[in-house]
Amino acid sequence: MSDTHTMGHEPTREELLAKIAELTKQTSNGPYWKIGEKGGISFYNLGQRFPITMYWTQVVSLLTLLTGMTEDQMRAGVQDAEGNEVNFPIFQFADANTDKLAKLADKKVKKLQNTVDSIRDEAILKAYREFRKAGLNQVEAETRAYQILGLAKPDGATLPDE
Repeated sequence: MSDTHTMGHEPTREELLAKIAELTKQTSNGPYWKIGEKGGISFYNLGQRFPITMYWTQVVSLLTLLTGMTEDQMRAGVQDAEGNEVNFPIFQFADANTDKLAKLADKKVKKLQNTVDSIRDEAILKAYREFRKAGLNQVEAETRAYQILGLAKPDGATLPDE
């Protein structure tokens, strides 16, 4: 396929679909993609030294821009000018790796929750220490420290005085 875009006219939808189909064929020297540990989709062998990495929403946005189709339309497949069914293998690839992507998302959520818990615990402790400095006894300071953050003090929870 010649690069008609550089010759002065915009490529047609069929030309774009053919180019996408050509680019998505995985050969030993051709372009290919894979999902990384952090959930990004990395595209390799696109004519540059390093891969291009995008999140799923960015890939869908790029395909939408190139084809003028929605994600649902791309998932359903289309017919090219000769009536041949054209599918987007990246959707099949993503669907096949849903479990991997879900595990990565769960891992990110747990990490984020740990960060939130840590920040919350630091805020409770800081408030508690301020209330103790202000002269409140331990029980009152603990109760107020949780209340100021809109939390109920867990049964049996005690905070260190230091």
